Amino acid sequence: MDVVSVLERTVEVQVEGLAAAAPLPLALMVDHLMTLVDRRSDAPESHDDLGVSSTAGSDLAHGEAAMAMGLSAFEAAERLRGLVDAAQLGALTRLHSSAQAVFDSAAAQSWVGRTPFTVHEMVVLEVTAATGLGAGEVGSRLDLAIGSVARFGFLRDAVAAGLTTLRRACRLVEATRQLGDEATDTVVRTALAPTRDGSGLSDPLFSQRMRRAILAVDTEREATRAAARKRVGAYAQIFDDGTGTLTITNDAEKIAAAIDRADRAARAARAQGDPRTLDQLRADFLTDAAIFGWPDGRGSFGSVRRQPAGSVRVVMPFSTLFGHDDAPCELPGHGWVSARHAREMATAEGSTWQALLADLDTGRALALSRKGYRPTPEMIEHVRAVDGICRGPGCQVRADRCDIDHDIPWPVGPTDVDHLSSKDRKHHRVRTTGLWSAVRHPDDSIEWRTAAGRRYITFPYDWFEGVRPNQPASDHTPPIAPASMDLQRRAAEPHDPPPF
Repeated sequence: MDVVSVLERTVEVQVEGLAAAAPLPLALMVDHLMTLVDRRSDAPESHDDLGVSSTAGSDLAHGEAAMAMGLSAFEAAERLRGLVDAAQLGALTRLHSSAQAVFDSAAAQSWVGRTPFTVHEMVVLEVTAATGLGAGEVGSRLDLAIGSVARFGFLRDAVAAGLTTLRRACRLVEATRQLGDEATDTVVRTALAPTRDGSGLSDPLFSQRMRRAILAVDTEREATRAAARKRVGAYAQIFDDGTGTLTITNDAEKIAAAIDRADRAARAARAQGDPRTLDQLRADFLTDAAIFGWPDGRGSFGSVRRQPAGSVRVVMPFSTLFGHDDAPCELPGHGWVSARHAREMATAEGSTWQALLADLDTGRALALSRKGYRPTPEMIEHVRAVDGICRGPGCQVRADRCDIDHDIPWPVGPTDVDHLSSKDRKHHRVRTTGLWSAVRHPDDSIEWRTAAGRRYITFPYDWFEGVRPNQPASDHTPPIAPASMDLQRRAAEPHDPPPF
């Protein structure tokens, strides 16, 4: 009897009493089964039960038996992962059901952004704050968990049985989002069908099957086009070596026209003796066009306007700027660059400097106020400098892409920089529903309490992080501010009107 059969039988016994069990027994069961996998992966002294004669004296036979045992243990562990993934999907289903009940009983709503806040959004926020997983990944898992049996029943069973991974299941969820239930089930069964040669389903074959199956059921290409349009966008990634990548997804004809124009300009520049490679020239042409403005009809490098319409911010200590140290410097919202690279940017033609005063101990940007509802541009700039990023738990959205929110709803809460904070749209929305609370303390920390009872504390951005020597994290529990709590209880209007 091989190790896979032994483990499967053990799993069946353990799972029989799992239905009414709490999460802790599940964790203990997983630990127990993984221990069993480790024990049985050790090659036994005798291989009779594996069909290998121990009297053959063949090192090759013993090695083959040991490899077979190790491979079987690996397969068993993969199937065991399916049980854990299935348990997670079940937990998401229960969480969604509980959230729906809380949502209905609270009868709360937020129209920040002119779209209603949803239970799906609420569950995703809870899980991302607790685990650090990405919102897109959690959203796909949640859709898989709560999808109808007709749509995702087979796929959930395949995950539980270890026949596919949760990652592939989420890819199927995203790829079939525009299809009906029956078509989705067809795509899933086709993509996960056993291979003809009995080997494992490779990723390239899985992707090929999935695309082909979608094309087969989506004869009008409506779902394919709709899904493609949702991918249109642009994003940048900055690397530690001083380079970066700009990724643009758009209509095929626009992408083709843009690269063709860049290629013509690059080849013309090479013909005139430019030493850069064609790839470098194409990259410089496209980025210069985006920064400085569109070239004229000639489409050459010389026609690109040199006065920059775009900008980039780099935050660096004065000690680094003047060469007293070589601390890495931050491109807010993007990453870090070397001190030398930052000095090059700071001293480039057309650069402007703006002082950002910060507390040396905390890194907090070092109060303006007004009587009206909307903060002044100067106040907004100050708040964004203090916050740096969204003040929601675990959120890394840049402050200049966030809403400016009254921590205590106006007019009870004043419009001043000590009562305003940067919150990205999803955290602004959940706060205005009342399903999550956010209380600001005198030290400018914000204490969040979620609908699941989790408590998180966020702080102003530390602009000296990565510059000062590493310091141990402090166990900081801010005191409750009675005045702020009293103001919140007295707030006449619990929901700030958009966009604040």
